[in-house]
Amino acid sequence: MATYSTSEKTRQAFIKATGELAAERGFSDISIRLIAERAGENISGIHYHFGSKEKLFEEVVRAATKKHRENPSSKIFQSFQNELNTPEGQSKALKAVIHGFIVAVFSPKNPWWHSYIPYQIMQSENPLQKILKEEIITPDVTAIREFVKRVKPEFGNEKVMLYTKIIQGSIIMHTHDIEDGLLGSGRKYSLEYLQELERVTIRQNQFLLGLPFL
Repeated sequence: MATYSTSEKTRQAFIKATGELAAERGFSDISIRLIAERAGENISGIHYHFGSKEKLFEEVVRAATKKHRENPSSKIFQSFQNELNTPEGQSKALKAVIHGFIVAVFSPKNPWWHSYIPYQIMQSENPLQKILKEEIITPDVTAIREFVKRVKPEFGNEKVMLYTKIIQGSIIMHTHDIEDGLLGSGRKYSLEYLQELERVTIRQNQFLLGLPFL
């Protein structure tokens, strides 16, 4: 039991160190030596626990997106399936999806680096994009597009995509804070800031989709 506990602790130390470095520098600018130094572990442990630096990077991506994969937009919409034929039900579903997205990305329980990882991955083409797109982005976009089509069946494909991006946009832009003054010493937004972000994002999209303010 003690051996397993120590092994898992070492593994998590590598994931944490890599996540922090990737958030600060981007994945392309970190070496296994730098990771080992940040983790306070032997460099050989990376191969032992993950097989390669690339596999470690994949684990970091999955750790950073774990909450979103556990509660994706499609699952949230599905929970409102019996209510999606009314504007009131559609409005409640939209609120739940936006709330779920913000919690998954910015939950106070998440390490600070979780919210930076998707931003860093999407800055340039790289193998990690495939994981992010297949497991998070494509399913999420598909679910929101289907929702927009249901609310606004008269919309063409381009307009559906436009509104899909608007729903996601104001949240996604916060995955990398340009103005450091908005973040505290813990590199996180305050709870009050996130509550206001959620309120404004919900109200904006309810208005744009012609849904009641609930």
